Amino acid sequence: MHLPTSHDGRYSQSLERGLAILRAFTPEQPWLGIAEIADGLEMSRPTTHRYASTLVALGYLEQGPRRKYRLGVRAGDPGRSAVNSTTLRNLPDHCLADLRDRSGCTASLAVLSGEDIVYVDRARSAWQGQNEVTERLGRGSRLPAANTAMGRALLAHRGPDRRSGALVAGAEEQRESQQDVRAREKLFEELERLREKEFVVADSVRVKGERCVASVVRGRSGEIVGAVDVAAPKLTFSRAQTLERLAPLVVASAEEMSAHLGYMP
Repeated sequence: MHLPTSHDGRYSQSLERGLAILRAFTPEQPWLGIAEIADGLEMSRPTTHRYASTLVALGYLEQGPRRKYRLGVRAGDPGRSAVNSTTLRNLPDHCLADLRDRSGCTASLAVLSGEDIVYVDRARSAWQGQNEVTERLGRGSRLPAANTAMGRALLAHRGPDRRSGALVAGAEEQRESQQDVRAREKLFEELERLREKEFVVADSVRVKGERCVASVVRGRSGEIVGAVDVAAPKLTFSRAQTLERLAPLVVASAEEMSAHLGYMP
């Protein structure tokens, strides 16, 4: 299908700007002012304020103290609807809860969307070390795939062209430096190695003191439909303990979920 571009008469720059404003809010920056949004998106402040006011009126943004904004309740509706339509939503509820209970760690399910992962579900543990970033993650939340264990597991199983396209697209938006280019090339090499492994271990860049281990979930025909992981506190689980105790649990959980979806190795 031919997708509209900025040179196409069907392309709406106004819609693009409105969606860009919504994407500017992240778990690390849940509150943003007009100046921060405008500078980040290289838009004029009057234009940004007009778009933000419209989004507030529609329920996609909320205005709080000090004239700052955060995502409104309706902002999560499209993401939740998309998540509810995924194959992973057919899994029994106990699958993720069982992994949480056996590991003692928060367990999550996610799918790949472009250069991001989108959370399908989470079973939270009672670990008290979780910060606001972790607490705000829920169904429909997005994180950069390359910075997460689940994202790396999913990217590793993508074809080289699709994998490269997603990461390059994300990098171009950020006007990467030569150092970023080298880091991305190193990531490509690592993903090739990860493709042959049953699980991926990665230190979380979003939550200090957390380490995640992930494995992919397959559908009936063997296609990758998502990934499952646990987030372990480093103070409780060393890397060796993560490999010895948590990795087998995550792999077994991924296999159980795949079986529920009809996959037979």
